[in-house]
Amino acid sequence: MRYLLVLTFILSLTAPANAATGTVREILDGDTVDISVNGTLVRLRFAGIGAPELHNIVPCAAALGLAAKARVVQLLAGQEIRYESLGLDKYKRIIAMIYLDDVWVSELLVREGLARLIPAYPVAKVDRARLIAAEAEARTAHRGLWK
Repeated sequence: MRYLLVLTFILSLTAPANAATGTVREILDGDTVDISVNGTLVRLRFAGIGAPELHNIVPCAAALGLAAKARVVQLLAGQEIRYESLGLDKYKRIIAMIYLDDVWVSELLVREGLARLIPAYPVAKVDRARLIAAEAEARTAHRGLWK
């Protein structure tokens, strides 16, 4: 019993207080998903990034928006994810740090050139530095948005 109490205490120190899990039900675009949390549908907006819009008037941007959405579908459709809420945006979506296993999905999309850093969506300084580095890597390698 003592071991269980100690383990519970240690886990409470390592997990953010606002962390939760849910199952991805729908991918709306390259930076927004709907998840089910205890039977309730919740809309999440990926923190710190923006993917090209699906209905962009510029054809190459719309194609990149479709590519970003397709990648999110490949990664997250039906998956159990962990997320950390950072607040709500003006559309009442939860701005969230979204993780699949130990992979921060925002960073992955930026590194692949399918999204870019958007300062309007908050992330911690250390996480912003990771996104800046990922975007620089994508630019240097001429991936996605940076071709």
